[in-house]
Amino acid sequence: VPRCGGGVCTLACNPGFGDCDGMAANGCETDTNGSLTHCGGCNLACRPPNATGACSGGACLVARCASGFLDCNGAAADGCEVSAQTDNANCGACGRACAGGTACSAGLCVPTNDDCLRATPIDLGAATHLDVPFTVVNAGHTTDAPTPCSSTGGADVFFSFTLTQTEMVYVDTFGTGFDTMLFFARDGRPRGTACQSYSIFGLEGQVWCNDDATVAETSGGPGCATAGNTSQVVGRFGPGTYFIVVSGFASSQGAGTLHVEHLPITATG
Repeated sequence: VPRCGGGVCTLACNPGFGDCDGMAANGCETDTNGSLTHCGGCNLACRPPNATGACSGGACLVARCASGFLDCNGAAADGCEVSAQTDNANCGACGRACAGGTACSAGLCVPTNDDCLRATPIDLGAATHLDVPFTVVNAGHTTDAPTPCSSTGGADVFFSFTLTQTEMVYVDTFGTGFDTMLFFARDGRPRGTACQSYSIFGLEGQVWCNDDATVAETSGGPGCATAGNTSQVVGRFGPGTYFIVVSGFASSQGAGTLHVEHLPITATG
């Protein structure tokens, strides 16, 4: 609405419009209900972070998020505020939280002990029997199980334990709902990441690698007839630090529990 005062033509714009160029000749030329550069008023740009904005009814909205980002709080002011690639509370999607023992990487909840350099330590001093949860879901394939076990291991994760005296150490994955493989390896962290270079073998009767517990590969024994596709290993260890490697057979993945037992060996044991 044009007005003349003191010999000067001024404008009173209708709702939803603005005189953003300051030129009376073209009136209230700007639609402030839909302009990205004048959203809700002149010079109020709609540029939400990490997003493409949209102006609707004079309100700045998020039209779509940039690749790798999420708008989880619905507020345009901070745009797409979440990195879907690395946010543990919103990994790959809003509200998709990574469980304990995993961290968000490339939009997936990946086990934190996915390679030997990040092996999860098991404190054998805490008890003679320990139940240790694990998952190989979204883990990479870092190392193959040694011969005579099958070398077709898939996604694998790493645990470590340290002994101050000679002990027998036993591990199984009984009760786990997918096809597993287990083996022991020496702690190769001081020398690099090639954990398969540190595979170890014991004497007759000691199972250092195992695919299916129904067949005790290294010992040649009968194994455990009711164990299905789960795995068990046992060995005698001197003082030192060692790996336990658990993996899925081929493409098998899932979560389960390592059942770990150990017993010191006396001079007469």
